Amino acid sequence: MERLYDFINPDDQTVVYCRIGERSSHTWFVLTHLLGKADVRNYDGSWTEWGNAVRVPIVAGEEPGVVPVV
Repeated sequence: MERLYDFINPDDQTVVYCRIGERSSHTWFVLTHLLGKADVRNYDGSWTEWGNAVRVPIVAGEEPGVVPVV
């Protein structure tokens, strides 16, 4: 599990999200409780809320970053 998430800097704030918040809650649990990362947040509105909001920024493509394939 540590190898899967080793690209995350332990000193950075991390926000996880998915389409509805179900998978991201699992990721939050793994990072926080199993791997001991301190500053992890789950955006529970996830993509369903953000994608339907008016005038919020949406970045497509590789920026701001790409999750590496393990």
